[in-house]
Amino acid sequence: MLAALCTHAAQAELLAAELRRHPSQKNRDEHRKQTMAVATLSTRLRLSKLGRRKHQSSEEREASGAPRRRLWVVKE
Repeated sequence: MLAALCTHAAQAELLAAELRRHPSQKNRDEHRKQTMAVATLSTRLRLSKLGRRKHQSSEEREASGAPRRRLWVVKE
């Protein structure tokens, strides 16, 4: 599966370059297909960013103790 990911990633790079040179609907569709294949394979191989994130409840607990940022200047 890793070999397939590398192949699709390389093809996506080539299609992106071709799309920049010759923007057409056919090239957009092919690039979209390759990008979706890379996303699917990376998810199956657990290479996505989600694997590195903590659970939302633990992020919420950490953020609740942090001071709030002010988006304005307080004049005294």
